[in-house]
Amino acid sequence: MLSNLEVIRFLSSEVVPCWESLRSVPVVTLDAGGGRVLKRTLGGNTAFFLCSPRGEVVDVYPGVLTPEDFLAVVAEGMSILRAGGHEGLEQRVLNVHRLAQSDSHLPFGSVPISASKALVESPLLKGLSLRSEFPAPGPSLPGLELTWELSKQPATSMQVIANLGLPAVPDLGRRVVDADSQQNRTAVRRLVHQMLASTQRLHTPEELKEPVFKGILHLDLDDPWLGLVGFEIPGSPR
Repeated sequence: MLSNLEVIRFLSSEVVPCWESLRSVPVVTLDAGGGRVLKRTLGGNTAFFLCSPRGEVVDVYPGVLTPEDFLAVVAEGMSILRAGGHEGLEQRVLNVHRLAQSDSHLPFGSVPISASKALVESPLLKGLSLRSEFPAPGPSLPGLELTWELSKQPATSMQVIANLGLPAVPDLGRRVVDADSQQNRTAVRRLVHQMLASTQRLHTPEELKEPVFKGILHLDLDDPWLGLVGFEIPGSPR
């Protein structure tokens, strides 16, 4: 997404982009010899926080998004900032997310997320005989009960494809990313509206890290093994 020309134009002219790596993630390395090395990560994810000039969160965009979906949702947040100065910003943010929440319905049951990650990570978990533990839900993390992280389930590539209901076609990767992005723009977006509408004030990205990463994306940043420690890796020393 970040190589798209329209996204580059937006990031270079409309905002001041800042990147923060919150932590390292587990890496699986396959060394086939002769300099042929394949590396894949497990458990990572990303989220964009749109902030005011004072660093207050106006909107959040978790997970994978296509350039078209990203530009569409970030335009909603930018309209809040352009509607006036800092005075009245808090009320504008709350009003927009409360209105969006009232106009939409939270999904019934768990919504599957991270399909594109599952296509890469689920076969690795199956090959290593691993499962990933989910963070424990709580009153401060309502999204945990409404999303289902597909990439934490061990499965073969064909099982993942079958579970997604997509045909095994040459452009499968693009189709999975498109489906993932659409889910993040709709179902996950409703959870963001719920989170930001329930607050009584504006928050910083630091204050919203746990609700976003742990509560919506099922990624516990405080767990050094990202959920993998609950299952012994074959061949590990006792």
